[in-house]
Parts: sequence; structure tokens; C-alpha cells
Amino acid sequence: MRRTPRAEALVLGDRRLTYTEFDAESNRLARYLIGIGIGPEVTVALNLRRSVELVVAMYAVVKAGGAYVPLDPDQPAERTAHILESAAPAVVLSTSRDSLDGQFHVVDIETLDLDGNDAAPIRDSERLACLRPDNIAYAIYTSGSTGKPKGVAISHRAITNQLLWKQDQFPLGAHDRVLVKTASTFDLSVWEYWWALQTGACMILAESGAQQDGEYLTLLIEREHVTTLHAVPSMLSLLSVSERRLPNSLTRILCIGETLPIQTAEHMREQSSAQVYNLYGPTEAAVSVTAHRTSDADVAVVPIGTPAWNTRLHVLDERLHPVPVGVAGELYLAGVQLARGYIGDAGQNSSRFVADPNGTGERLYRTGDLVRWNAAGSLEYLERADFQVKVRGFRIELGEIETALRAERPIRDAVVTVTTSATGEQNLVGYVTAAAGSDIESSAILARLRATLPGYMVPTTLMTLDSLPLGSTGKVDRHALPEPVFEARGFRAPTTPAELSVATAFAEVLGSGSTGEVGIDDDFFERGGNSLSATRVLGRINAAAGTDLPVRVVFESPLSQSWLQWWKLPSFRGGPRWVRSRGRRGFRSPLRRLVCGSSIASIPIRRHTTSRWFCDSQVHWMSRRCAPVSPT
Repeated sequence: MRRTPRAEALVLGDRRLTYTEFDAESNRLARYLIGIGIGPEVTVALNLRRSVELVVAMYAVVKAGGAYVPLDPDQPAERTAHILESAAPAVVLSTSRDSLDGQFHVVDIETLDLDGNDAAPIRDSERLACLRPDNIAYAIYTSGSTGKPKGVAISHRAITNQLLWKQDQFPLGAHDRVLVKTASTFDLSVWEYWWALQTGACMILAESGAQQDGEYLTLLIEREHVTTLHAVPSMLSLLSVSERRLPNSLTRILCIGETLPIQTAEHMREQSSAQVYNLYGPTEAAVSVTAHRTSDADVAVVPIGTPAWNTRLHVLDERLHPVPVGVAGELYLAGVQLARGYIGDAGQNSSRFVADPNGTGERLYRTGDLVRWNAAGSLEYLERADFQVKVRGFRIELGEIETALRAERPIRDAVVTVTTSATGEQNLVGYVTAAAGSDIESSAILARLRATLPGYMVPTTLMTLDSLPLGSTGKVDRHALPEPVFEARGFRAPTTPAELSVATAFAEVLGSGSTGEVGIDDDFFERGGNSLSATRVLGRINAAAGTDLPVRVVFESPLSQSWLQWWKLPSFRGGPRWVRSRGRRGFRSPLRRLVCGSSIASIPIRRHTTSRWFCDSQVHWMSRRCAPVSPT
């Protein structure tokens, strides 16, 4: 702030804050928080959507000495209540739009009058206690096998090491501009929210709810001259759908959160001039612990790389002995970036954070990931050693979903797996058996799950079995589970050119066989579609028909027949075209409008819907009420 006080620190639409302005706002709020008792080891929950207010609140909490706990305003109330009970925040910062039920101290940050508070930097003497390196900086809640999310507490020491190492490896300067589009509940967001402002760079915030629109993001990158992009690999498909080459301003793409396929890395290098990096790290180790620069030398797999500063990697066998190069073993982590542990969960702490078998006295974190060293001295990720998975960047304990299914009265037992379609799409599939005298109504059960689980944890389909297959040990043999069936509705064949165009795109993207096997009444999601394949199917139709439809239409009404009510395909008949409209703040609105002659009619989108929605982390499903993409 002292070096470049007048430089832009934050940009969201037409709202632009300099370093001086941002520092003043966060300092005023920090003094308010100190005044109500926020200090070291005190948590503050942030029930805020991506906004300038969210960033100000994050920095204010940390300046006051407290630890922030991000919440997703769209997640089920039951999950939010558990997080609040576990984290026990002294206060929840929110807005009137996203009010909370329950006995919580909630402060509306938008109506808070801070004009009388000093805007000068916070002095150490003002804090309620001395802020130390091992105090908590933030806590992020991840999926837990017990059916409840678990809070990972990260210290200032851990995240400071990460940010200093990252700046050394991928130096940012005052000319750099970093895109911010990840859910604050996903630890990748820590990079986006905390790296840029340590270096004099500028944060470019995507509109809340617009991060599912690949073309919007590409236009935003181009308009704001973004140089740095963080993404889970599946998120990159959003950008690759567009025929537009990524802007030349983009110099680095940092991937983390799931396996980076070689083809994806190659495609991104071809589509842009940016360097593409593959990083790895669990939430329990301050975002990332390894890094690798991708290149044409990556042949079979893309390595996850070599360790970050002050981080040690141990690849051990079942007896906790080191394995030779090329041999698979479980990855254990050590060093300053390890989390302090799980909040209020001694059982998980003792099972995941273990003593070094060599008697050094330091802790190791057991990742549950199988890896191997390659001949070049880099790590290669192989698979999970347990039933924890990552789907579109979100870490999921399959046991949490199974627990939720078994809580349903008609279900006797349940197993959840991740399947990969012919087109590479990942889908959660639940296999269930019925309780005595009960019938399983899949649609009703899935609807109830959406009220208790985040949308990205709700299975795409349920398969009802007479019994679950067991192996010789008596455990469920997951390899013997049948292939999932994504059932079609009563079949009506496509006949018109427009219907055939939709059916062809549907079949090609989902790997559903020939066009003749896709009916015009089929539900895109019931047939195995998800957020990423929705973007691709829409990209194919837009490209074939010369249209410019937003991906939202797929989520609003997933029946292929209903798409035809909106898609007026000019390549098959004379008619209106879809064009991108500029909102009140330039490209702020990613919505399109239908232009017919001189009249303009908005797309018929409901303000609240129970449709599936592609959301943050980048890729997050929301199945509760969805707010408009570009809120007024």
C-alpha cells in the first residue's frame, strides 16, 4: 500500500478501489471488530457472496487478529448450522439478502456505519492480544466421512509460507491482474484473495453467479487484461468451449484440485500463450505443497511436481517404510504448512495427523493419496487410497453422502461411487437397497438430499439393487457394482432439423450413442449431464446455429424439448438471433437478450428456481433457490 497507494487494488464491474481506499475500508471494519471482542483465536463467519464487501471483511478480520470462516449463502441451512455450531464464531458478517436463522450474532455489513472509525493502519497495541504466527488465520470446512463437514484450521505461519513461496515461484508485480472467481469456501480461493494484494497486483472479481459462463470469463479476462488464472482442470473446459483464443495478457494458469489430464494441459497451451502449471495440495496443508510446469515432455501423466518451501514429502508403504522410485505408496506431508488440525474433532486429528515413524517428533499428515516418485525426482499422482474423491475440484467424502442416503427411511444400505462417462464427465452415482416393505422413489430422495447436502454432493442418479455385491472379506465390492443407467423418459424421436440438431449435440456430448437414441422429452441431467457437459452441449449448438445462448437455459429447463422454445436456429430457418447485451456496468451482466427487429425481449428467467446451477470453485452445483446471475 505504501509503494503504490493510488494503484487499483480491487475491480468489480464499474467499482474500482485503490490500495489506499481498500486499506481504509478494511481498517475501519477491523477497528469495529476489535471493539466487539474480535482478536486472536476468535472466529468470524462470513456469510457473503463474492463482492468487494467480502474481500474487505476477510482482511478486516485478519487485521483484527481473528480467523475468518467462509460460508456459502446457498448451501442447505442444516449444513450452515453445523458449521456455525462447530466454529462458534463471535459474530457472523452477512447482508439482508442472505439472512440466517438461529441464535447467531449477525451483523449486516452493508448497513454498518463505520464513518467515525479511524482509517489508519491497525497497530499491534490496538489488538486485544498479541497476534502470533501459530494463531489461526482462517478455517475452511470440507466434506467429512461422518456425515458432517469438518473444519480445517490454518495458521498464519502456514499460509505465510505458502504465499512467500508462491511469490518466489510465480512472481507477481504491480502490472499483474489476478482473476477472482472461486468460492471462498474452497481453499483455492485463498490464492485468489490473498496473493495479489501482497505484491501490488490488482484483483479482478467476477460477478457473483457469473463464474459458470465461459464466454463471460473470457471477455472479462480480455477487458481487464488479466495475467493470472487459477482453476481446477475441469473448470478449464468452460474456457475451451469458446472458439475465442484466450487473451494474450494471460501469462500463467495455475491448476489444482484434481488430476490435470495431459490433453487439457496441451489444449490450454495451444489456446493461449500462458504457461500452465500443475499444483497439488490438500486443504490440510495451506493450499499447495508441490508444483510442476507442464510441457511437451509430459508423456504419460502430468506430474504434480516437487515440494514447496519448508515442506517434506514422504511416500510410504503400509508399514510406513519409504518406497523406491517408481513404486506406489501413500503420501504423507510434513512441514510448516500443515494445518493445526480439525476444529473440535480429536478423533479425526489423531487418525489423519500422525507421529513421524522415524521418531523426529514432528507431525505427518496422511493424505490418503497414492503417488510415486518418477526418475526425474517429481511426484506423480495415481489415485485415492480411500473413498475420498474430488469432483470438479470439490473434495468429497463418499461416506458423507452414504450416511445421508442411509438416513432415508426407505433405504436399507447405500454405496456411492464416481463414474466417468465416455466423454470424460464425472458423475456421482448412488447404489441403494430397499428396507423391508419399502419402495424407493429416487426423485423424492434426491430432492430431500438437496435440502441437506451441497448440490455438488447430490448423486446424479440412484440405482436400486436387491443387494450390494460383497467381496471375500465381506466388504462391498465396488468393482462389482453394475454400470449406472441414466434413464430416458418416454421416447419421442426428433424429427425437425432443429430437434435433430439438439439431439445430435446431446448424444455426442454425453456419449449417448446415436442421435436416434435421444428423445425430445429426455432430461439432460437424468441422462448423465452435469455443469461441464451442459456448457459443451450449448457450445456445439451455438456454434452450429450461429446463436449466443447463455448456459443458464440448460439449468432452468433441462428437457431437450423445452430448449427448442428458446432456440430459434437461424441456420435452419429465418428468425431472431441471440446476442450478448451490455448491462448497466459494461459487461457486468452475462445474460443475453433476444433481438427481434427493433424490439428487445428478455430471456424468460425466473428469479428463484430449484434448477441445478453451475457455481463456484469453481464448479459448484446449487440446487436450492438461485439468485439472478447479475444481481441488481
